[in-house]
Amino acid sequence: MDLMCAEIKRYTQEALTYYPDFIVSIITATLLFFIMAKINTQTATTALTAYIFWILCTSVLSEAAITISTEKQLGTFRNLLIRPTSVIAILSARTVSWFLLNLIKIVLVSTILLIFYPGSFLLHPMVFPVLLVSAAGVYGFALILAALTLLYTKTASFESIISYVLLLISGTFFETPDCLAYSNPLSTGITALKLIAAGTFSARHCLLLVGESTVCIAIGIIVFIIAAKNSDKLSMSY
Repeated sequence: MDLMCAEIKRYTQEALTYYPDFIVSIITATLLFFIMAKINTQTATTALTAYIFWILCTSVLSEAAITISTEKQLGTFRNLLIRPTSVIAILSARTVSWFLLNLIKIVLVSTILLIFYPGSFLLHPMVFPVLLVSAAGVYGFALILAALTLLYTKTASFESIISYVLLLISGTFFETPDCLAYSNPLSTGITALKLIAAGTFSARHCLLLVGESTVCIAIGIIVFIIAAKNSDKLSMSY
């Protein structure tokens, strides 16, 4: 908990120090959401909410790998390995802190948009839990990406490609085949979002999402632990 509080404080101080970047990101996101709401007038409720899912889940995907890449390039990665707190705990704390910062930004953007487009977001008590479970599952992929970054530092550069592939197959803007609708936690979460909007979301879908996310996290932790234990043998290539 102390580690989490410290990371949240650090990210908050960075946001306050470099507040122009934070303000610009809010304005840019707001303009983009306005465009989407204008284009997707008939499906704005699910499309905009699904887009929020993608933004927040990909923020989870990026932070762990970027942390490893930055530490390696600065030559301080060994310091992470010798800390009393595990590397996974550090990455998790930073990822959650970054997720919360992006969540605050999205809430601000959504509030602005609701003034002009009332009811443009799916306000249902199950939406936020589904988002959290989906983001947790994506964190499993983030740990795998971070493990690969241990081998090759610039692996983190592929995070943006992976993010847009997830956007493409998630069904955010158009329907995807059934084989892709449940292929990853983000797609499963957005499929659940559509079911919630249609009023057909059931316990079976909830268990499927929770199970898939749990498996992804478990695989991610195992892969990262194996990579971290063998870090002294890695080439630390760029």
